Amino acid sequence: MLYITIDMTTKIKVLQVIPKLGYGGAETGCYDIAHYLPENECESFIVTSGGELTKFVDKKKSKIN
Repeated sequence: MLYITIDMTTKIKVLQVIPKLGYGGAETGCYDIAHYLPENECESFIVTSGGELTKFVDKKKSKIN
């Protein structure tokens, strides 16, 4: 379980670079963080070549390229 507490005035921007967004451990972690960050006043960006999980990323919350 990942717990992050943020108490800052500057909005944090996180860029995650992952070769393929499939169903592996690192990939699902990337997916989870991408959805967690916007719920906590942070911006989320993912750079990937594609993969199965890309269709489930909420494009309103996280930008994917």
